[in-house]
Amino acid sequence: MRYVYDYEMYSPLNSPFHSDGLGMNYATDYPGSTQTAKFEKKLVLHYIINHSFNLLFEGYAEKLQLEINEKTQVELIQFTVALFKRLELSLQNFQKLLLLLNRYFTKLGSEKLQLSVKQVVLGLLVQIVGITSTNWHSVTGLPLNSVHALVRYIDADLDEEDYDFSNEELEMINDKMKSLIYSRFDVI
Repeated sequence: MRYVYDYEMYSPLNSPFHSDGLGMNYATDYPGSTQTAKFEKKLVLHYIINHSFNLLFEGYAEKLQLEINEKTQVELIQFTVALFKRLELSLQNFQKLLLLLNRYFTKLGSEKLQLSVKQVVLGLLVQIVGITSTNWHSVTGLPLNSVHALVRYIDADLDEEDYDFSNEELEMINDKMKSLIYSRFDVI
């Protein structure tokens, strides 16, 4: 994604981070649906997901014996973006996903991860969105009993309080993402 660094966004209002509150939906952040706005939002979303996963894997890949290479990371980004588009999830949902991934990987300690990272992402998103809130079979193509089994497997390692997010945590991660975007893009 070398072209990211030279791309110029038109205004802070075109940024998914321009908000007084949290949890803006990247599908509705932009007032118009021009090709430029769609490109900007896709570029920013991919950049945020890529950078966030890079940081996460730097901290946990060796400890959890994750086999992460460029191809698997690109596939994970595409998978995550596809899920977020299908479910019309907000930026705050992605921030919660990052916090939960961090908590889950921390709880595993040095134990080898038995699931693929995609499965963990899916299982945690199901928990964030709610297992009954959407038709997971139509979103993922997996039978519902497989989705339930995945959630139960991940849930065994997490406590109830792991799913609680304070406003301070979400504001902190939002501010870090905002700084990242403004440091990498020319926002006029």
